[in-house]
Amino acid sequence: MAHHDTDERVIHTESDHYNATLVCRVDQTSDLAYFWVRFDDAPTAFGPGQYMTVGVYAHRKLVQRPYSVPSALRAAGTEG
Repeated sequence: MAHHDTDERVIHTESDHYNATLVCRVDQTSDLAYFWVRFDDAPTAFGPGQYMTVGVYAHRKLVQRPYSVPSALRAAGTEG
């Protein structure tokens, strides 16, 4: 397994820049987790093989990471 340094930054949960809400997180291993995110407005359109950059504010900076989107197009915007 990969070794990761502990990140001590605190994520600011409230920001006017956020446009989605984390609904659920399920850790599979220490290196892999599933995230369910619900857009606050209309879902962003995406196609097979695309990824989205997800960002959070921590220590007054925007921290971004790319994530693949395994959801089916029909699932975008649904509760499931």
